[in-house]
Amino acid sequence: MFIQFYMPCRDDLQKKLHRVFRHKIVEWRESRSVKSAVLTYHFKNPPDPDYLQLCLDIPAVKEPAEPKEEISQETKRQIPSVIMEHIEKVCQENRIELSITNYTSVIENASKDPKRQPYYDGAPVKEIIRFASVGTAIAFEILGQLEKRELVFSLEYGDLGLALHIYSRIVNEFGPSYRWITWTFHFVCNPLLLSEGYIMSLVANQARQLLFLGNQLNRFPKNQAVASVIANLEHIYDSLE
Repeated sequence: MFIQFYMPCRDDLQKKLHRVFRHKIVEWRESRSVKSAVLTYHFKNPPDPDYLQLCLDIPAVKEPAEPKEEISQETKRQIPSVIMEHIEKVCQENRIELSITNYTSVIENASKDPKRQPYYDGAPVKEIIRFASVGTAIAFEILGQLEKRELVFSLEYGDLGLALHIYSRIVNEFGPSYRWITWTFHFVCNPLLLSEGYIMSLVANQARQLLFLGNQLNRFPKNQAVASVIANLEHIYDSLE
């Protein structure tokens, strides 16, 4: 079951706790206490309050027969102590008023709210959880590589190198024609504290340049390889513009 831990706190504390929970999530995944996770910052977005959102897919917690946003005490007791005790300790030390809910039910209710714009462009609940958790995993992978200075090319080629790496990872997971690719960018860029609009514009501009080159190549006798590359570039440009 996917559990959401809602932690209202200022932006500087979010940045501190994000790193703490990111490393803990890696540990919990290795011990199989957690299957997947979503960890996102929320600040400087009035009228919404500032808060850190931690969502964990915990196999030990079973979905109740009648799911609701608020979880029962019975459901809460199913959360492994190694997870619950750590989160409660962090919240107590930082004077955070923790709120625990059913992440899937939160998304379902938001998707049905007639007062809102289509939630995540109308993506199904399972798909939202999929691109949110996969995007978070990609972000964690990149943060780990940057800490170990393994993404040398991103240091050499700056933001463009990092943007192209992010795009290639997303395409590897979802394919180039994924309908909700822009939202996947959001869940990759949020933990990296990057603007997804900026990162996507770098990818789109690069695609535009390569598309121009591809069109020049297309003046020569066509072959299947060139046609395939050009078709892919056109999709990249169209999807990110």
